[in-house]
Amino acid sequence: CGMGEGEVAQFTVPPDAAFGSEGNAKLGVPPDSTLVIKVTLKKYVTFEDITTSGDGTCIRRIEKRGHTDEHPHKGDECVISYKLASLQDNTVYQQMDERIIVVGEMPERQRNATRILCGGAYADRVIE
Repeated sequence: CGMGEGEVAQFTVPPDAAFGSEGNAKLGVPPDSTLVIKVTLKKYVTFEDITTSGDGTCIRRIEKRGHTDEHPHKGDECVISYKLASLQDNTVYQQMDERIIVVGEMPERQRNATRILCGGAYADRVIE
């Protein structure tokens, strides 16, 4: 939609695209009303397929953007924290508060997930 966090937008919806000649008594909208909807984007979450094949088996969800545009490269040491949990019921299988990893010395999916993060970023990886 092109909005940024904290942005406030106002949308004007003509009657034929809203409730039309019927209105909506339950909401108190009279017939043939033009609606004005004010929206504030509080937070958004980005989902991205990070597999090289694009098959959707490993999805990254960014919850907090990093504070820098720099990304780790092959051979760089990164300090990570992670939690391995079920998407369905949030059961935690494994969790580590701090671990040092070296980019390029890990499985491809983990390497892709780490390489595209910025310093200070927080992301969930959803593995199907």
